Formats: sequence, structure tokens, C-alpha cells
Amino acid sequence: MIRVFQEKYGAVLESYRKMGPRLVQSGLTKIRNSFQLIDEFLSLTVENYTYHLLEEVDRIENTGIRDQLFEKVRDIILIEENYRKSKGYLSILEPRSSKNELFLYRHGLIKKYCFKILHLEISPKNIEKTWHHLFYALAAGIAMAFATLVGFLAQKYFPNFSFSLLLAFVIIYMFKDRLKDIFRDLFQKWLNKRFYDRTIEILDPSYNKRLGQCKEKFYYTSFWDLDPKIQELRRLDTLPGLEVEDRGETIFCYKRRITLFSAPVFKLHSRISGLNDILRFNVKHMLTKMDEPFHEIPFIRPDTLRISRLQVPKIYHLNVVFRFSVEGDEETVLYERLRLVLNQKGIQRVERISPGGKIQKMIS
Repeated sequence: MIRVFQEKYGAVLESYRKMGPRLVQSGLTKIRNSFQLIDEFLSLTVENYTYHLLEEVDRIENTGIRDQLFEKVRDIILIEENYRKSKGYLSILEPRSSKNELFLYRHGLIKKYCFKILHLEISPKNIEKTWHHLFYALAAGIAMAFATLVGFLAQKYFPNFSFSLLLAFVIIYMFKDRLKDIFRDLFQKWLNKRFYDRTIEILDPSYNKRLGQCKEKFYYTSFWDLDPKIQELRRLDTLPGLEVEDRGETIFCYKRRITLFSAPVFKLHSRISGLNDILRFNVKHMLTKMDEPFHEIPFIRPDTLRISRLQVPKIYHLNVVFRFSVEGDEETVLYERLRLVLNQKGIQRVERISPGGKIQKMIS
């Protein structure tokens, strides 16, 4: 059985890796990255199934045959692990290493990338609106027919009135009514981009004076609709080969516009030189969909060459890019990128990603 397993997976890996030199030397970065990601995923997949086989062998009664089988299966794992090391792939487990948390994170991203071709894409569209417009047009036609029938009954007073004219009026009214709602929807989208969801008045509780206002809105967007500077910051410190555009990330934009009335502020608070705006972002609803904070991953101990299990953290990244600007001053625009490292228990740490790609831990 072990020999058959070696032949099967060996044939798959050999046929795929034969294409490597041509693809890597093609000069096309995207093709080279795709080949390397799939190659790494195939190696991890073989290793994963081999670990299952190794655990079954380890349960066999302690005999000389078991030790021989164990060594054969173990060597498959060691070969794949050494192969990934030789290729510079990052999916390597090391005892007591802080880099182990990236093992599951990277494995998950690579798996999603490789399985993407097997999944159907989802493109949300509000098909119901089409039916709404159709039935609204029908209702408008009925209303128009009722109204014009009154005139039809009075045709003896209007000799030029005919059924053809009635039908024309009905159709015209139906199109007129639908055009009204279609343009209403178009204007609604246009208004959503330029107007805010809600407005909050900023008041001084001591004097009950209006000091300013805060406008907020929230919407989903795509990576290509973002500010180019935000795109650049998001691309920093990404895992090699895994471009942001290929991950299918969900991007939402929260926009806040604060207007302060300087005259009443300085009149009522002469000693104040500035105000702090505190933004609270609740991630609690995201935690319920996350996996357990630790996974047990089998690995071969380098000192004993026996199978063991390692507690590996399961983490998620939430990237936040801030854009601060002052209205009327296009030159004073500040950008900052933070990365929240989360697991099922909450925020584990917050990292600041500088423009040069340097990571600075802020909260741990």
C-alpha cells in the first residue's frame, strides 16, 4: 500500500515539477508565482495525507516490520519538508518558533488560492428589482387604462378619440412611470457617493452650544476603486507570491467628515488647543466565525525523528488603512496602515506597517 501511495503521489509531483524550469524562466512573474504556490500546496497536501498514514502505522503493534514501515513513511515527510526548505517556501514548522503562527495562516491562503478555480464565483445582483419594475409597469398600465377608459366612454363627444390612441397613451404612461423609477435608482446611487448616511451634531454639554457636526457613511468597494496610495500601502508586507488582488478580500470603507466651528469652540474653551476624535471599531461579530485559536499539527521531531504534535496558533489578519485629509488642503494628506492580528479570543496584537514595509508592534 505504501509503495502504491509513493508511486501515485510521486507521478503527480514529478509531472508537475517538470514544468517548473520553463515556467520560472518565462519571465512572467504571475505565472512563476502561481507555479510556486501550487507546488507548495501540493507538497503540503502530500505531507498532510502522509501524516495520517504515519499515525496509523504508529498504532501498529511494536515489531520490526512496524519500524521499517514507519521509517519509509517518515522519509516521505522529511523529503517534502527538505524540498520546501530548498525552494525557500515559508510553510515550515519549527518547535518553539514565533513564526509558526504564519504556517496555518499561509496554508489557508494558499489553499484558498488553489481551490479558487474549483469554486463558482458569486456576483451579487438585485434581480428582484427587474421584476419590481415589470410589475410596477403593469400596475401603472392598469391605472392608466382605468383613467383613459373614462375618456373612451366619452368618445361620442370626441370623434377623433380611438382605441389606438388609448393604447398609445397606456404604453407611453408605462414607459414614463418606469423611466421615473429607473432614474430615481440611478440618482440614488449618485447621491450615496456624495452624501452621508447620518449626521451627528457635536454639542457642548455645559453650554448646550453647537460646536460642529460629524457625518458618516459606510459602503463596500473593490480594490481597484481605492486611492492608489492606499493600494500601495496594502501591498506592503504581503506574503510572497500572494498578491492582494488574488485573495478576493472583502473591502469596506468607512468615511467620516468632521466640521468644527472654530469661533464657538475658542470662545467657550480658550485653553483648548485641539480635540481628540476617538474611533471605536467592534470586531466581536467577526470572532464568532473564526476557528479554534490553536490547532494541533503533526510534525517530525528533529532530535528523535518520531512523530509529535505541535500547538500552532490559528490567526486572522484585519488590515486597516487610514487616510486623513483637510478640506481645501490637498497637500496635507496623511496615510497610516495598521494590522490587527485576531483569533477566536479577540485581538492578539496590533502592528503598524510603515511605508518601507517595516513592522512595529503597538499592542501585544
